[in-house]
Amino acid sequence: MVLKIKCCLFCPRFYLIRFQFNLVTLFLLAIGITYGSYFALSRAIPYVFALNDTTKTWTFSSSTTGDYTKNQIDGETVMAVDDTGAHPTGGTVGANELTNPAFASDNSSWSVAAVPPSGWVEVPGNDTFGTSNFLVMKYEAKCADTSDPTTGLTSPNTGYNTYADTITPCTSANGRQVVSVASGYPIVNVSHNTAKTRCSTVTLNGNAAHLITNDEWMTIARNAEAQASNWSLGSVGSGYLFAGHNDNSPAKAIVASTTDTGNYRCAYTDGDPGTEAPASCPTNTAAGTSGTVGNQVRTFTLSNGAVIWDIAGNVFENVQRSINNAGDDITVMNPLPACSDNAAAWGWCQYGSTTEPYVSSWTSSVVRDYVGPANTSYNSSQGVGGVYTYKNGTSQNTTAFHRGAFWNSTSYTGAFTLALRWTADAYYSLNYGFRCASDPVEISQTYSSSSGRAGGGNTVSVGNIADAKLYQSVNVGDTSTYDFSVYVYDNTTGNVGGTVTSSIAQLYYNGSTIDTTYTDAGSGWWKLSGTLTGANESREYGLLVKAGKTVKVDDFTLSKQGTYSVYTTNAYSNSKVSSWDSFSASETTSGNAAIYYQICLDDGSSCSYTS
Repeated sequence: MVLKIKCCLFCPRFYLIRFQFNLVTLFLLAIGITYGSYFALSRAIPYVFALNDTTKTWTFSSSTTGDYTKNQIDGETVMAVDDTGAHPTGGTVGANELTNPAFASDNSSWSVAAVPPSGWVEVPGNDTFGTSNFLVMKYEAKCADTSDPTTGLTSPNTGYNTYADTITPCTSANGRQVVSVASGYPIVNVSHNTAKTRCSTVTLNGNAAHLITNDEWMTIARNAEAQASNWSLGSVGSGYLFAGHNDNSPAKAIVASTTDTGNYRCAYTDGDPGTEAPASCPTNTAAGTSGTVGNQVRTFTLSNGAVIWDIAGNVFENVQRSINNAGDDITVMNPLPACSDNAAAWGWCQYGSTTEPYVSSWTSSVVRDYVGPANTSYNSSQGVGGVYTYKNGTSQNTTAFHRGAFWNSTSYTGAFTLALRWTADAYYSLNYGFRCASDPVEISQTYSSSSGRAGGGNTVSVGNIADAKLYQSVNVGDTSTYDFSVYVYDNTTGNVGGTVTSSIAQLYYNGSTIDTTYTDAGSGWWKLSGTLTGANESREYGLLVKAGKTVKVDDFTLSKQGTYSVYTTNAYSNSKVSSWDSFSASETTSGNAAIYYQICLDDGSSCSYTS
């Protein structure tokens, strides 16, 4: 029996010309023909299943956004379809962590600011003093070797931890240059006019700096006065405005710290110059104690978060007068402002009018509103400093402005201290220094409903002084890897629509640029893309634009690495189903219907599939 079955299955029984077949061969052949026919008909000739279908092309645009179903997280759509393509959206749970990333109707939530070179900070302008945003040295001017401009020098020393410029002038002829760094001793032994000359040798992107003017000084001081963090008791007017190193302990100038926070704000003011930060800072916060040991907080934090050192003390600083926005450097006092006790002597006077002696007459050459605190009742008890002048006001003198005071001025040291004694050519050897400032940084952003790739966009214009950043602060909440991108169009005169490179713009994250890839997106637009590691803290994300450039920007994306989907929502059928029927990605359709669907990443292209 077994032999008969075996022969039935495997013995040749069918003949076709010269070929012989058995039952097993015929079975396998039938399977092969069936599968091959199905594959050919379904893949190579797809229209056999829907002969009366037409081709449908899906294009990403605002008019067809209803054709798509988008990913959602916690009920919020995380993808968008518009005229620029398909891309992650912003929002609290969106795939795009940024708010208003495509400048839908304005440029709200985006800020612009300078990115100063190391050792400089940006100061917000003040209409009262006619100032726009400008840069200023973060530290008192120091001297460094041109071969090592990041290290301040300590020699020649006056004996008071100050650099003696009259012994070795800080000039290129001596292989030295003026810098703003924490290390080293402040430059002194300079006259007012020499300080102006020294600042003119300092350049920012090829633009000469200048000796800080009184309008610029007051812009800084008034800004500091209005910040609660600069007052000893944590609110404006409460306790005293921090007054810097003024307690004569040690009886000399002291170097700054490279750290701005915590007790480092009081670096070296605990009487031991070898200690980076005292145990507490300050040790006494009551009004009237700014000049006592341990209370020398040396930094001010401005409204934009910038930190500046030693405005209120350490060494006096030469300041160009430019009173009443005149813009010139007036040096002739005639007469000096007088003090209330009318004593015929040089001495300190108070700003407020309730504590003797106070300045009772402000001459046309010195106007109180342009040298004093905004609150007219503040005096040395509030740490604002005082005015050093000839008390009866009759001394005819040629004098320059010196502000901030030095290490042994006790209660009269402060951000608004004004000394009216020395001529513009006088060299006071021990404790008169300076700091430099820049012209206005001229940075702006402008929204336009038609400046983007397909609708709204933002234009950023940057002056020649410093690079700028367009940014917003975001806390992504984790340390995952994120994709970061933006589209940029060079709108700089002479290169409009040209190639975008790192010489024009770079992606910016957490205080510095990141590796940026540049991809031509057509029509003058370039996609700048990169990756970064997130953080569970607020950080700045945006674009750095180089000095002197103007760019248009659109479509920022900051999304956790992964796949984000957009699906079509319609099926087009043949005559058995006569209309478009909605279906979700998980559903199927019955009958002889052709299904169109697409899953897309943010590549900005259209998607086209046929049945």
